[in-house]
Amino acid sequence: DMNGKKFMRLISPLYVEESCMKCHSFQGYKTGEIRGGISVAVPLDSLQIISDQKKLFVILRYLYMWFFGIGGIIFTWVNIHRQITKRSHSEEALHISLEKYRVLFNSFPIGVSVMDANGNLSEANSESERILGVSVKEHTQRKIDSAEWKIIRPDGTPMPVDEYASVRAAKIQQLVENVEMGIVKGHQDITWINVHAAPVPIEGYGVLITYHDITWRKQAEELLKGVLDSSLSGIMAFRSVRDGAGNIIDFEWLLSNRAGSTMVGRSQDEVKGCRLLELMPGNRTSGLFDRYVQVVETGEPAQLEEYYKYENLDKAFSISAVRLLDGFVVTFHDVTERRRSEEYLKLNEARLESLLKIAQYRAENQKDLLNYALDEAIRLSNSKIGYIYYYSEERKEFTLNTWSKEVMNECAITNPEQLYHLDKTGLWGEAVRQRIPIIINDFDPRIP
Repeated sequence: DMNGKKFMRLISPLYVEESCMKCHSFQGYKTGEIRGGISVAVPLDSLQIISDQKKLFVILRYLYMWFFGIGGIIFTWVNIHRQITKRSHSEEALHISLEKYRVLFNSFPIGVSVMDANGNLSEANSESERILGVSVKEHTQRKIDSAEWKIIRPDGTPMPVDEYASVRAAKIQQLVENVEMGIVKGHQDITWINVHAAPVPIEGYGVLITYHDITWRKQAEELLKGVLDSSLSGIMAFRSVRDGAGNIIDFEWLLSNRAGSTMVGRSQDEVKGCRLLELMPGNRTSGLFDRYVQVVETGEPAQLEEYYKYENLDKAFSISAVRLLDGFVVTFHDVTERRRSEEYLKLNEARLESLLKIAQYRAENQKDLLNYALDEAIRLSNSKIGYIYYYSEERKEFTLNTWSKEVMNECAITNPEQLYHLDKTGLWGEAVRQRIPIIINDFDPRIP
């Protein structure tokens, strides 16, 4: 302190240098000795103010750094905490989703398998164990084409791997539906399944395969087929085929029993899935198609007898048709023999009636009687024309006695000969030459 004020004093030693010796050597100075000092005194008030200001600045700067540092730490901690919380929630949500997937996957009433891109079966649910008779562990150790799988077609023949729904779906990268196959588990132990397969659009995954047990349905179908095939009547079922306006344009075969297929000359496999008018167009010509349409549209059953002469058939059928959903079921049986017997009886009755008429006819002469008899014969035989010739065994000649009224309309000869020698007659002389009745139902006029 000086005079009540604070000073900062700086004293520095004063050393004897070489340049000092010119003037002070006589005084006994030696170079390097301390011979005094230099002092400077500076008042501290102004410096104190500057120092205080700097201290305040430093304190404020460190406070600022501390505040933002603590804030950054808190912000970072909060952000990390949020991320941890969010991740925890995501993991929990993922766990819940996986648990839901696991429960759903194993509780589905259908079998589910997953095939990877290499054909390995990577996943399978619990229902697959029951359906396939293979544990999930063993299932996932197999490939889709493993020899352990014994797969058959609906017809009982072995099914090639390239016909599997899963293999087809993987190949064409499209959904493949309703493929029926049999899983052979043992001797005569077959589980029938209906399979759907769809490609999975995730890297490393191949195809998702779903299947359900249709063994009971196949057994019911076999039982129904057995019942139907045991019937002596033909039984067929059809589904309506409609156009855009809803009009029935055809019927599709759903099934046919053995008797029905035999009667129409078509196998059961041949008709299934085909259209009625494409396979048997005579149904339209005969009017049967229109009757079937009426049955479906009105719901009123139809019963009729029809002589069917189309598609190489020539049979009489007794037909009953009833509506079934948007289609109909028809039952029929062959009554051709009965119809022929009835027609034969009617023909015999007509013959007896004609003989009675001829016997009771009061003819003016022999020719009149023969003309009347000829007319009756033409009527009974549903013929158009007829002749009666006398034949002489001695001369081997035919003498025309009479002809029917329609002869001149049908015959191109204006003046037919009255006398024919047997050697010069054509087909109609064969009855005499062979001494038997001759019946020709496909007479060609070009035959002499």
